[in-house]
Amino acid sequence: MVTTNPFVLRDVSLTLTPTGGGTAEEYRCQLSQAELVPTAASGGGASLTTFCNSYSDSGGNASWALTLSGFQSYEDASDFSMLSFDAEGEEFDFVLSPMGGTVGPTNPGFGGTVTMVATNIGGTAGQYATFTASLPCGGKPDKIVA
Repeated sequence: MVTTNPFVLRDVSLTLTPTGGGTAEEYRCQLSQAELVPTAASGGGASLTTFCNSYSDSGGNASWALTLSGFQSYEDASDFSMLSFDAEGEEFDFVLSPMGGTVGPTNPGFGGTVTMVATNIGGTAGQYATFTASLPCGGKPDKIVA
């Protein structure tokens, strides 16, 4: 029997660095959600029917996205809302540490590359201005244990 301990998301860390170099920024205090989400392969793979048999390919592996939610802020160029607007379409390297702290074998981080997508701007009167964004990953994230 496998026994493990559940954890509550309290100390999540997300670091974004422009691919190819630049300043790494940690987004912890502006986020209320940071989640790597796989989407199953669509089944749009190749198929071939001959007079004898039919062949099909499932279409490959899942695609991944980094889903983020948080509050809008435009006071500084490094605020996530401003960054997403200014850098839309650009690639960023990311490291997501779901349990925060020091990454290691029992506390893995996950990393890869995402394409920046602009977040929504504005919202509902009398409510905090929040955003949700789904940044497509450049492949399956890597598990980081050291």
